[in-house]
Amino acid sequence: MCYYLGYDVKKIKHVRIREQQIEYGKKVPLRALHSGFEYELVEIIRAEANNQPECAAAHWEFIPFWIKNAEELMESRKKGIPTLNATAEKLLTSKLFKHAAMHRRCILPVSWFFEWQHITIEGEKKTEKIPYCITAEQDDYLLFAGIWQPWTDQQTGETIDTFAIVTTEANEWMAQIHNSKKRMPLILSQSMADDWISPELKETDIRSILSTPCNDIPLKAWTIHKNFRTHTHPTEPEHYSNVTALKKFA
Repeated sequence: MCYYLGYDVKKIKHVRIREQQIEYGKKVPLRALHSGFEYELVEIIRAEANNQPECAAAHWEFIPFWIKNAEELMESRKKGIPTLNATAEKLLTSKLFKHAAMHRRCILPVSWFFEWQHITIEGEKKTEKIPYCITAEQDDYLLFAGIWQPWTDQQTGETIDTFAIVTTEANEWMAQIHNSKKRMPLILSQSMADDWISPELKETDIRSILSTPCNDIPLKAWTIHKNFRTHTHPTEPEHYSNVTALKKFA
């Protein structure tokens, strides 16, 4: 799953898509920590009608068309729909996601994201949740696959763009961290990202990207404060004596 992410605002100024340097962070102010549970705007990259990449502000929460207004939206959240994430394995079979997966794909650049590792406390019948910050080992940002769609509040007439991050089965390295549900964002290579937002991408190619393990993009991670969500510096390292070192990224 991926519900928390953030940006190194000093480093992310442009994002490279299709050999172009796209100015990033102008549509939505970048912060060190964004929470999906705040249902806020995040800046995505998608293709315009002329197939050129563009940045757009999008509401982080994929809202289906059958939700008619804000009141229904609040009630639906209690049932788990809308959703912040979209499962890659079901993307092309789900009533909720398929049309967007076929026609409205996007990219979300991020500096880092956050997940929890469940550690069994020795001698006790309980586990402890240890938060990690995960980022690219070599680059300034990661490129997440996403899907988007417009949603209109039929009571007010307001239309917003909404999106979800595509998640997939955790690779062997990431499964050490997110060892409960063993999921991770679908992280795209540069060439995969270029293809992902192409309107001409065929279903077979979409399936190929969705089933490609995230093994070619080196990642690094470190433990952080348990209260990172309210910490002034959410990525600041914190040592835990009962946490073993991660195996090297393969």
